[in-house]
Amino acid sequence: MKSSPPNHNLRGLRLVAAPKARRYSVETRDAKRGSSARSAPSGLAVSCLDSPHGSGEGTSLAIERDCEHEREHEPALEPALEPELALLRSVLDRFLSEADRVQHLAQDPLALVHEYEDPHDQEVAALLVAMLAYGRVASIRARAKAALGALGPRPAVGLARGRWRRLSGFVYRFQSGEDLPRFLRAVGRVRSAWGSLAGAFVHGVSKEHTDFVPAMSAFSEALRAEVRGSPDDSYGLRFLFPSPALGGAAKRLALFLRWMVRPADGVDLGTWARLGVDIAPARLLMPLDTHVHRIASYVGLCGRKAADLKAAREITENLRRLRPEDPLAYDLPLCHLGISGACPRRRVPSVCEHCGIRRLCRLGELPVS
Repeated sequence: MKSSPPNHNLRGLRLVAAPKARRYSVETRDAKRGSSARSAPSGLAVSCLDSPHGSGEGTSLAIERDCEHEREHEPALEPALEPELALLRSVLDRFLSEADRVQHLAQDPLALVHEYEDPHDQEVAALLVAMLAYGRVASIRARAKAALGALGPRPAVGLARGRWRRLSGFVYRFQSGEDLPRFLRAVGRVRSAWGSLAGAFVHGVSKEHTDFVPAMSAFSEALRAEVRGSPDDSYGLRFLFPSPALGGAAKRLALFLRWMVRPADGVDLGTWARLGVDIAPARLLMPLDTHVHRIASYVGLCGRKAADLKAAREITENLRRLRPEDPLAYDLPLCHLGISGACPRRRVPSVCEHCGIRRLCRLGELPVS
């Protein structure tokens, strides 16, 4: 493919995902009329939208023509990134500065886990916080802090000593009565059996699997087995054992794993490596919520309408092409773009004009409805 001028105007371009192949493809107006989209050699291309800026987008049309006439004969650029893929990475990398990480952490319930130094305390606190991580951030922090307070200054020690009993009657959205105490008792039993949550999880990890989804299901089942058959097996209790086994994204469990597995970077903790369980972050699954799903769709990382396991895997696979060794490096900035309100659900010119992902965002280039 012919190289584009170094400072070409990218307005009017967007990335599009081919849902079945989970690869990016070239989409032209002719393709929309009936001709098939062509698959890009290494999976990523750009398409030209009807631009609200008139015919001044000649460069973008030239890119489309280059794709149209030459992509079939152009070998994949491996291991180097194609220009469009490199552009996506460069845009997302801007959100990974240390200042951004500090700002994100201050708003994230994960900050509660950073208050503990011992890795055993961190993994207990992290699982508790992650399982309560649904709803408003302020509410999550308040209730998670209250629950951790009941366990005492050392959550792992408090759990082993049965301090989970203090949480009888704990209420948070779906949880009430004995839901949280029963969950924590199950966590304590699994830790007692395996020495740590890390030990329990790694038991389900296999080199044959391309990601940790099967291990996530096994881990959730190990916890769930400790309370199955209880006469008080309520919805609130079952909700604390998310699993991808039924096709859901299991966002809260994936979030817990991100915190534990990714190397310490000022946000994630790298806790399990300190416990002697060194798991490669390359196989982590994107913690997919509505915010990440929406923004991933805007920039062409996902072509699925439902925020389910298939969508989580599609987004993760595409991000893995940007950072093969650490695809979830982009989770926090994508999520906080949505939570903070910096990325609205509809085009707001005053907001979109200054957005860091505008050059790649389908929403930011559409006419105001």
